Amino acid sequence: MNIIESVITKNSYKKDSLPEGILARITYPIMRFNEVNANRRKYSKAVAEKVLADKSIQEKLKTRTLFGDVEHPDFVQAKLNPHTTANIISDLYIDEATQTFNAVVDLLPTLAGKFIYTLYEAGCDVGVSTRAEGDLKSEIDESTKEEVFSVIPESYKLSCLDTTA
Repeated sequence: MNIIESVITKNSYKKDSLPEGILARITYPIMRFNEVNANRRKYSKAVAEKVLADKSIQEKLKTRTLFGDVEHPDFVQAKLNPHTTANIISDLYIDEATQTFNAVVDLLPTLAGKFIYTLYEAGCDVGVSTRAEGDLKSEIDESTKEEVFSVIPESYKLSCLDTTA
């Protein structure tokens, strides 16, 4: 099952002292542990720990080859596209103080990256959306009595983060 999560939130936006070829660096909280999100999904810290333990993800972070698009492509495992590639994920980390899993995204000077950069410069809130696969477990939220879905850590496979409107 594809697991697509969109996050539009105030984030840390920086454009000074960056590596050459990077327009801006943005830090996003992409998971809030044990909270039901807007898609009625709940992530445990174990999901983030699995992502961080993934050797493929670590290699892509090291070689700066964990790319994201502007909006989602049609397939979870899409190929690098010069027309839609907007960013590189340069870091993923758990913030114990806020109980979040965070992504540091570097905007590229591609057409798509410049478009996103222009939105930031205009003061727009731009979100990110995880592109992943995994399984969900249905349960009833105690506080709302509504059905929610917990992401099963063992099945979760992060592909990337895309910028979204």
